Amino acid sequence: MLTEDDKKSIGEVVSQALAAGLKNNNCLCHLPSDAQTEVPHLMGMVRDLGGGDYARGIEVMRQNNRALKRFISRVDKMGQGIAWLIVASGVGGGIWLLKEGVKAAFKSAKGG
Repeated sequence: MLTEDDKKSIGEVVSQALAAGLKNNNCLCHLPSDAQTEVPHLMGMVRDLGGGDYARGIEVMRQNNRALKRFISRVDKMGQGIAWLIVASGVGGGIWLLKEGVKAAFKSAKGG
């Protein structure tokens, strides 16, 4: 079983290897080479969002994602409401036109 010191040492080695790989654009994460060059850019953005803290940056991204999903859901509901309003207006207008047509037909049939 690994001790806490062993785990810490392994974590440091892995972190250093990842940092070196990313610094040299030599990522072994099965990304295409053009995507590998963007990993440092992405991680910089995450760090900036978190005010220098990667974990906080990820949480900010998660919160932004949730807010965007809520916004899109509300826009969809508003769009559905507007669509139903247009349909109801069209049906109501059609009924009104039919009613006026029937009135005019009766008036014309009475000779007036």
